[in-house]
Amino acid sequence: MKTIKLIALFVTGSLTLASCSSDETSLEANQKTSLLKTYKIQRDASGAYSLDLNLSDNTKVDNFLDIDSNTKQYFLSESDQQTKSSLSDNLTISDTNMKIAFVDAATNKDEYLYVEDDNITLSAKSNKVRRLKDYSIVAESDGTYTLDFKVKNKTNVSFVFNSELQAYEVHLEKDKKATTTDFSRTLEKNEGEPLTIHFVNHKEGSSNKGMAVLIRKPIIIIDY
Repeated sequence: MKTIKLIALFVTGSLTLASCSSDETSLEANQKTSLLKTYKIQRDASGAYSLDLNLSDNTKVDNFLDIDSNTKQYFLSESDQQTKSSLSDNLTISDTNMKIAFVDAATNKDEYLYVEDDNITLSAKSNKVRRLKDYSIVAESDGTYTLDFKVKNKTNVSFVFNSELQAYEVHLEKDKKATTTDFSRTLEKNEGEPLTIHFVNHKEGSSNKGMAVLIRKPIIIIDY
């Protein structure tokens, strides 16, 4: 009888230790630092896109284009060798959109970027209508996103949150009295919801049954 009690006590103790060990392992995994510290996606005045990554020490980055989903994927993993702390890459709009995925092996966290815009070969034509010159979005280490952009001279800029589309809208209209050309906003992504940004260009001298013609480009969606 004493032997049975001792065995039961040993099993109970083992299960308790195993449970604690499992909890500690899970906690340790959750506390792992992301290999991708910050990133910046930007479009210059010519319409060309680029990406800058700020990485943790000893981070290996492999990237390739998934043709089936038309997604540029960046796989981040820990390396035993010393690596560069930053990486830059040129991006290309295919047709009218671009998809980017960051896959972090340390945290098992994936982040996705979707951009809808014109290809650089169409930029000259579209720039006649649009009032946005260039823009950039920085994913900060505190989880916020910094949007910086520059507009053409004499452009009125207004910020609106469209609750129906669940999107931050940046409205751009021609205004002879407007003088500011550089703007910056800090945006937060709600848990479980994508962060969506629309640049809304009001086409000059055009109407559709009394309604202004709006051109929603570029559109940026960030999710994970």
